[in-house]
Amino acid sequence: MRSLGFWGPLFAIFLMVLHSVVFVPSEIILFANIYIYGFALGLLYTWIGSMLGAYLSFYLARLFGKPLVENLFP
Repeated sequence: MRSLGFWGPLFAIFLMVLHSVVFVPSEIILFANIYIYGFALGLLYTWIGSMLGAYLSFYLARLFGKPLVENLFP
């Protein structure tokens, strides 16, 4: 990821956002980010990705959650 230059950290953040909708253990991504970017930056990129993933999950739940539950339990 370091060879990607500017896109490397964005890719690391994207992996954490993707983690929110795909069930992959986040520790794997966390340890990879810390190994590649060092403790502070790796943790920061992981945290930013986690927060963006949480926003995405919240938005998807708000958008699709109520209609889905209403269809399942009429």
